[in-house]
Amino acid sequence: MFPMTSHGRCHRSAFERSALTGAIILLLLATGAMPAQAQQYSSRYQAELLQLAELLGGVHHLRRTCYPAEEQTWRDAMIGLVSRQNPPSWLREQMISRFNAGFHREQSSYPICDDRSQRRSSQLAADGSRLARKMARAIDW
Repeated sequence: MFPMTSHGRCHRSAFERSALTGAIILLLLATGAMPAQAQQYSSRYQAELLQLAELLGGVHHLRRTCYPAEEQTWRDAMIGLVSRQNPPSWLREQMISRFNAGFHREQSSYPICDDRSQRRSSQLAADGSRLARKMARAIDW
């Protein structure tokens, strides 16, 4: 379902992982607390879901490359997002496609773990965290 690859190993703090994971959990909790009929997929929300899926795909490659212990963390986050959102099949397919596109884009640009790929991982994690928090705040309770 989702691509996987593994390369080198680098060391880094778990701060980025916890920040993005926390933001995604916040989003999942917020959407999970909504009645199913209230989970309307506005064009803006759809675009943000697709953007988040693509960021997760990119982070998945970069983090697996530099931090093998996180091998499935970001893939599992994507599976949780799709599962909890329970989008229509066409949106689900687009989310998976965007996850894979993000994965492959980062894989072609950052095939090994080095300072450059670690900076990119930090950037994508921060972008994903901001986006997930924004999405969670925007949910109309």
